Amino acid sequence: MKYISKSKVRNIGPNSNLLRAYKTQFTNLTSYQYEALIGHLLGDANIYTRNNGKTHGIKFEWGEKSKDYIFHVYDIFGDFILKEPHLYSRLNKNGNLQKTWRMETYQDVIFNDIGSLFLLNNKKKIIRSNLIINHLTPISLAYWYMDDGGRNYYKGKRSLTDHSLTLNTQGFTVEEVKMLIKELNLKYEFNTTLSFNKKKPTIYIPDHNYDLFFNLINPWIIDHFRYKLPKLNK
Repeated sequence: MKYISKSKVRNIGPNSNLLRAYKTQFTNLTSYQYEALIGHLLGDANIYTRNNGKTHGIKFEWGEKSKDYIFHVYDIFGDFILKEPHLYSRLNKNGNLQKTWRMETYQDVIFNDIGSLFLLNNKKKIIRSNLIINHLTPISLAYWYMDDGGRNYYKGKRSLTDHSLTLNTQGFTVEEVKMLIKELNLKYEFNTTLSFNKKKPTIYIPDHNYDLFFNLINPWIIDHFRYKLPKLNK
């Protein structure tokens, strides 16, 4: 079959035979795509289905300042995203204008295995037992951290020596976060602990785990997010 370029299917209907033919060109995610997607779904991305699990799609959204990041992710998953990332404006609950970058994949069976990992009853994103043990890799961890991680800032001299970090997991339940912590510590010999931000659960990565954590994720952290990694100046 002759190769079909994405430019030929960008503005056609979802039931078009040409679009169906285009999709058949991609039968599997690459290992990098799969591993990155695990990290994104632990972070800011969402997976959905509109046909009771027959196919799934992925939605990505980041803040206005994350243009470099969303286009980096677009480069990874661009074969499955028919429209380039776009800037979306809305009023938040306080009535203030908020701008975010958005994009989403088309729905396809290629995302079904990921859907079975993260969705409950084809609706709610959850954390299942052994997700970290069986599926998280350093690439996944890097994208999880770029999505939802950050360094902890302290006043005074402690800010110069403390390299502790946080994974912002407020979207999950306390029990789910406890499971993530248990499996992270088991798999990578971390000493992460449960913390809270405005009564929502987060994962605290202590200073003495920083070198190990840094070495695991450093090869895949893009320049845009280098500020999230404290300098190794111990």
